[in-house]
Amino acid sequence: MVIIGITLGASGLVLGIGVLFLLGLLLLVAGLMFRLLAKQAF
Repeated sequence: MVIIGITLGASGLVLGIGVLFLLGLLLLVAGLMFRLLAKQAF
């Protein structure tokens, strides 16, 4: 039972970090695209 708990905790941690990383990456790309569009508009 302990091993299963540790495995679930570790996978949950990795999943959380991965989701945060992807969200940050999406925000970064969105910011860059917005800057490019803003430069073209003005």
